[in-house]
Amino acid sequence: MKTRIRKGDIVEARSGKDKGRRGRVLAVMPEKGTALVEHINVARKHRRARSYRDQGGIVSVEAPILLCKLMLVSDDVPTRVRVEVDDSGHRHRVAVRTGKTI
Repeated sequence: MKTRIRKGDIVEARSGKDKGRRGRVLAVMPEKGTALVEHINVARKHRRARSYRDQGGIVSVEAPILLCKLMLVSDDVPTRVRVEVDDSGHRHRVAVRTGKTI
């Protein structure tokens, strides 16, 4: 699956329990169509202590969220993204709402 969202982008959740929240993309998994975004789709997991230094307990971790539920934020507004090819053959992501290259 092609994706127009990359690691490090700021995205906004468009639906679900975290609708309207923004976060930075930590990882993209295009084969599954999901992404890990900090502070979005946070799950609580019970972790076991693995050594005397590592303390176990309940921790919060980001769970994968579907890419179709995310929208890229450019110039502080959520926007769709299109890909344009310039004269030299290089591909650039362009924000549909503002027309600026990302």
